[in-house]
Amino acid sequence: MKRELAELKARLKAEQERHEKEIDAIKKLNNSEIETVHLKIKEIIKKKEEKFAILRESFQNELEKKDRELDAANQRAQHLEELIDHQSKQFLQANH
Repeated sequence: MKRELAELKARLKAEQERHEKEIDAIKKLNNSEIETVHLKIKEIIKKKEEKFAILRESFQNELEKKDRELDAANQRAQHLEELIDHQSKQFLQANH
């Protein structure tokens, strides 16, 4: 009876150790998978930030280009207004 009890305890202990090893292996696998997912997410975020930086730079360049075009158009308009004023004065002087 004592021997059977000792054998049962030994088998129970061996079974418990086997289960603990399986649990540890599963935990390690899960941790590895979590780390892999974490690294993928970090890479995706990095790529997203790079794309946003490119878009931001492109937008800024386009905005600066439009500002230059607007300045040039304003200068042309100012020049044309000055020409019209000058021609109006010449016309009025010629008709007096």
